[in-house]
Amino acid sequence: MYVGGLIVPPALAAKARKRDSEKEAEVTPPEDLMREHGVPDRLLLIYEAGLRKFASNEDFDPAIITAGTSR
Repeated sequence: MYVGGLIVPPALAAKARKRDSEKEAEVTPPEDLMREHGVPDRLLLIYEAGLRKFASNEDFDPAIITAGTSR
């Protein structure tokens, strides 16, 4: 494997990949659940802000709401 001007032996590259996968596995189940629920919470905040502006006849950009659901 060739990385940034250095030739890396396959054994070292495999160790690096293993370390990276171990770092990803450090997330606990409750933390993972909190991360997953964070996205819908943020979307609900955006929708609620849009509803408040709509109810008070304030100007708002509807593209904000559609952009939040496009991902």
